[in-house]
Amino acid sequence: MSDAETVVGRMISALNEHDLDRAMRFFSGDAVGVNPGGQAEGHEQIASYYAACLAAFPDGRLTIWGTVACEDLAIVEGLFTGTHGGPLLMPGGDTLEQTGLGVSVRLGAAFNVENGLIASCRYYFDQLELFTRLGAKLVPGTSEEEERETGTAIGGRRTRRTRPWRSWWRG
Repeated sequence: MSDAETVVGRMISALNEHDLDRAMRFFSGDAVGVNPGGQAEGHEQIASYYAACLAAFPDGRLTIWGTVACEDLAIVEGLFTGTHGGPLLMPGGDTLEQTGLGVSVRLGAAFNVENGLIASCRYYFDQLELFTRLGAKLVPGTSEEEERETGTAIGGRRTRRTRPWRSWWRG
C-alpha cells in the first residue's frame, strides 16, 4: 500500500467516524479542496466544507469501492450514503432544509499527498443526481404553477411552453 493510499484511507475513516479534527490532521495547512460546488483553500475552509456535509447528512458515510495509487496520487471510487437531516447549501446560495430522505451518490476523488499530508483533493459527483434524490427544485423561486406556465420539468415530464425557445435562451 502506498503512502498516499494509507493517508487517504485514514482520512476517510476519520470522516466516516465523523471525527473532523482527526480528519483534518491528514491535510497540509495550505491544502486545496475542489468539488462541484466550489473550491476550499486551507484548513479552515476545508474543515468548513466537511462540517457542512456532516451537518446536512448526520449519518453520512463513504464506502470505498476501490483505490488506485501511484506515488503521491490516490484515486478513490465509492458511494456516499446518508439521510438528509440538516441544511444543505445549493447552487446559487439557496439552502435546502432537511427532507429526511436517504441518498446514495456515486463519486470519484483524486488526492495528492506530499510529505505524508493531503495537499489537494478533487471530488467528482453528480450534483443533479444528489439534488433530484432530495426532491430539490433547481430553478430558484419557481412554484409548480410557474413551472406549468413556463414549461419547465415537473415530476420528470415536460409541459407545454408558452414562449418560443429563443426567448428562453436569451434569458
